[in-house]
Amino acid sequence: MREATPLILAASEHIHNTVTQVPAENVHYINGVHGFGRSVGPFPLSFFEKRFMKLRARPPPVAIPVPDDMFSGVLVTPEREMQRKWFKAVNDVGVFTLFELRKCSESIDPVSEIRLRPDLVLYCLLKVPTPLAFRWADMEILFEFKVEDLSDPHLVDAVLQNPETMPESDRNRASRKARGQITTYLGAQLSRQPNRVFAFALGLYGKHARAYLGDPSGLSFSEIIKYLERPADLIDFLRRYEQLSKEQRGLDPSVTTPTSQERGLFTKALNQFAQLASEGDVHRLPCMTIEELEGTQRYKVPIRDDKTKQTYHYIICKPLCHAVSPFGLFRQMYPTLRLDSSASCGASNDDEPNKPQILGKLFLMGDMWRYSAGPALSEMEVFKELNGLGVPHLAPLLFGGDVRLKNRKVQKTVIHELARKEYAKNPEGATGFHCLDELTHYHFVQGLAYPLSSCRSAQELVQVI
Repeated sequence: MREATPLILAASEHIHNTVTQVPAENVHYINGVHGFGRSVGPFPLSFFEKRFMKLRARPPPVAIPVPDDMFSGVLVTPEREMQRKWFKAVNDVGVFTLFELRKCSESIDPVSEIRLRPDLVLYCLLKVPTPLAFRWADMEILFEFKVEDLSDPHLVDAVLQNPETMPESDRNRASRKARGQITTYLGAQLSRQPNRVFAFALGLYGKHARAYLGDPSGLSFSEIIKYLERPADLIDFLRRYEQLSKEQRGLDPSVTTPTSQERGLFTKALNQFAQLASEGDVHRLPCMTIEELEGTQRYKVPIRDDKTKQTYHYIICKPLCHAVSPFGLFRQMYPTLRLDSSASCGASNDDEPNKPQILGKLFLMGDMWRYSAGPALSEMEVFKELNGLGVPHLAPLLFGGDVRLKNRKVQKTVIHELARKEYAKNPEGATGFHCLDELTHYHFVQGLAYPLSSCRSAQELVQVI
């Protein structure tokens, strides 16, 4: 067995691996505390529909009228019985024609080992998985149920003032965990869908519900929806969602599905890398064998070089790790394969004499957000600075650029805009709940790097840190 090459680190893994190796209950609590500072609302449901769910000029599908007593008998304990009756009521009325509401089995993330299970999930019938499968990659809206009204974290915020400073109590802790569940699940959805930039969710708290919309800048929530008294309000919201375009549902149209030939090239590259890893020539990537990737969705991502203005296409499937929160600058680091036939690597330094040949070779793609304004450096700029200083054990940055929309504008967050709306209030009632940062989406490509978990000895770990 030959000695492996020196370990090159994926820098973002340092923080992530220390955060995710904790029980899911603690992750919910941590996200609940952090989520308060990123929450804006409450907004009228009509504002959600006008701002994010404006329908195009096409007739809605014929829908069965919503009975006034549609959810009678739903509010029972235990929670699982509440889910079952709500699920049956929605299906009996025939709310959806293109989507399907499903119960969820528990999902164990093989990277972080956090147990994740939203109560119900809405799937698109065009991509619906097998009956027993639970696939984050295909989900549209997640539903979270709580039996008690005061499980609503935003209701508790209004009653108990600032939950970041008020004394610890059972009610306060339950409120934080309830908010944490929504944010954790939204984070799981966004991190497992490279083609999604924001996502909707519904929280049902006893006799009322709230609609959510989250992206990396923050989480917005609606006013109370009294679905027991006025079930049509909630059902109309869901029917409206079904008629939205992919872009309105938060999906990035530039990220597409690769062809079978392109998927074959990726599989071949993974096999070749696995062979090298088995022989000890390279370190093993976590959860990247063909067996572990079975059934995993592949995505074709265009990445723009902001210096040369050229666009290259890469294929990805599973990241080195999953984010535990939907908020912030870091999303994912993906092992990736270049699909373009050109021999150029797309490196930003045109004077480099020995550009690496990239066809058939795995690299690492960063899917990140940066502050749209201010002096803070993006992660791509940090890598560029560190490479220039010759810092060891870091992969060389090849190129990168902002994600562009069809109109050539850069892709930015949307929730930050809501912090300035008249509806957004803090628990004391003052206007201007929070000043959330506007974030810009970007990608970059660098040489293949590995998480700290790839270290095969204590000596190697000491060397790289």
